[in-house]
Amino acid sequence: MNLHQFELFLFDLDDTLINTRESYHRAQEKALTTLCQLIPGFSKDLFLQSLRSYAQQTGSGQYELYFQLFLNEHTDLSPKEGKEVFETMVKTYEEHYWSNLTEFSDSRNFLNTLHHKHIPMALVSNGETERQLKKLQHTSLQQFFSPKNSFISGAFATEQKKPSPFMVQSACRNYQILERKTLFFGNTVEDMIAGNSAGTSTAFITESCPLPPNLSANEQPDKVFSSWAAVIREFETNSL
Repeated sequence: MNLHQFELFLFDLDDTLINTRESYHRAQEKALTTLCQLIPGFSKDLFLQSLRSYAQQTGSGQYELYFQLFLNEHTDLSPKEGKEVFETMVKTYEEHYWSNLTEFSDSRNFLNTLHHKHIPMALVSNGETERQLKKLQHTSLQQFFSPKNSFISGAFATEQKKPSPFMVQSACRNYQILERKTLFFGNTVEDMIAGNSAGTSTAFITESCPLPPNLSANEQPDKVFSSWAAVIREFETNSL
């Protein structure tokens, strides 16, 4: 696969371009550390896995919900104490989440390369629209992805979010570029299904997590990259 064969590049956001998982893991640890300071004898190491289990069940972005579920199970606080502890945990989490959130090394460099070559690109991301746009602004990636070329599931029907190919196809239609001339970068099986089902080529970035084993044909990426530096090397090599 030659990267120069593509006329449109599509990108997932979380854990593809930016370090979302690392950020919320660090923020969860800080929130639990704060809880331990408020409740003597409370062990962060003992309860961290429980907190992350709730996060997995509700969705990592629903931190207010899973904090409340966690506190309901593991504490016996009065309503007033519970409210104060909850609000402190949320504040600590938000501060550390946003302070740790950044783009992966070299992801911006690749976007800059495409931008300077006037190669179209678009964002295809699951998530709440306002929060995803805030992530773009916080990491200064909004210079590459305006609302017009950001396809975020919060603006679509539930059945149109990834792994549905709908948003991928919408991005291609927006630029009037055929799916077979498009490459979609992601980091989950859902991304690969969305791209493969739409008819694009797919690339899996393993910067934040490895490629899962035993994938079906529709879950397999066309290419796997260990980092954005590896993407840039291949792009530059093929241009020679």
